[in-house]
Amino acid sequence: MYLDSTNLQILHRLARNGRTSIAELAQTVGRSESAVRERVAHLEAHGVIAGYGARLDLARIGLGMRATVRARIDPRRVEEVSRRLRAVPEVLEARFVTGRLSLWVDVCAPDMAALESIVARHIAPLDLEGLEVQVTLQTLVESRPPDIQALLPDKRAAPSPVVQVTQ
Repeated sequence: MYLDSTNLQILHRLARNGRTSIAELAQTVGRSESAVRERVAHLEAHGVIAGYGARLDLARIGLGMRATVRARIDPRRVEEVSRRLRAVPEVLEARFVTGRLSLWVDVCAPDMAALESIVARHIAPLDLEGLEVQVTLQTLVESRPPDIQALLPDKRAAPSPVVQVTQ
């Protein structure tokens, strides 16, 4: 699938606000509502738009403590560990990365006691090596989508940037 500058503008707006209406998108990109609706449906069908959701302030709902758990994981156990971590509601994200500590798990909790319990009940039993827990002191940049507009090549240099997306 190719992403032209119109599709990239649509993605930029939806990434910033998933509740942007088709009418607003159409006005932004200078196309008809039916054309934009068709483009959005196409982007969804091809998995470029994977879903829509609300950003939550976890502290306001009692989950203000954040931590990253890091450990070494045998690559042969990634699928098993992934399955077990998906079952833990406090796990926000888990990544298998390069480097010595190849498992990174972001968790939320209401307080330190709950964090300790999560680690003891759900993560320690995974029998991982080099387990480290790093409590977040301050979030400097919130999780966010990329600024697609800022990442586009200079519009004066190329008439219409096209990006190929593979599935």
